[in-house]
Amino acid sequence: MGEANCFALGSKVEVEHLVFATGGGATNAAVTFARQGLKTAAFFKVGDDSIGREIASELKKEGVRPMALWDEKHETAYSTILLSADGERTILVYRGASEDIKAKEIPWKSFKAKWVYIAPGGIDFDLVNTLVDGLMVQGIDIAINPSAKKFIGKGLRGMANILSKAKVVILNREEAALLTGISYQEEKRIFRALDEAVPGIAVMTDGQEE
Repeated sequence: MGEANCFALGSKVEVEHLVFATGGGATNAAVTFARQGLKTAAFFKVGDDSIGREIASELKKEGVRPMALWDEKHETAYSTILLSADGERTILVYRGASEDIKAKEIPWKSFKAKWVYIAPGGIDFDLVNTLVDGLMVQGIDIAINPSAKKFIGKGLRGMANILSKAKVVILNREEAALLTGISYQEEKRIFRALDEAVPGIAVMTDGQEE
């Protein structure tokens, strides 16, 4: 049984502290790499709106070259993160433009990198397969943090192409259990199965135990 915070329907809940920030798997990773002194670019899709422009602007300030696609039909992705007293997160997510990338929009000639880190979120599974294959042809090493929504639920067989071609695969313990079909409680079996499926480096985080 999981724990839950319940709110009365129609109630108004007071908030003690409010923080607005840009973020997301791709941009957070790009900023982290840039702060380590690496030459970094970020490829992503945002709405043609003020939030999308703010994201591109903040990336530039962090030394990241934004390779942004501007979507006139969908708004920029947005998340509301609710934090409990002990730090556990509940996230309300609107993925918007971020998951509407088309194969024809991939700027293959602009990918002149040694490594590409993929944080797919809700991007189409077949598109990421195409991306992985294309990067391999170009001799670019791949690190990926696959999401549960469209990727991990496919299991080891469904994820075989991506897992076999990535140099680094990063999952948390819950995701790894779902991917391998092994009980969350059997930590060593989970990691053994993950390690066997990934010829490169398999990373399994475990919350406070990591």
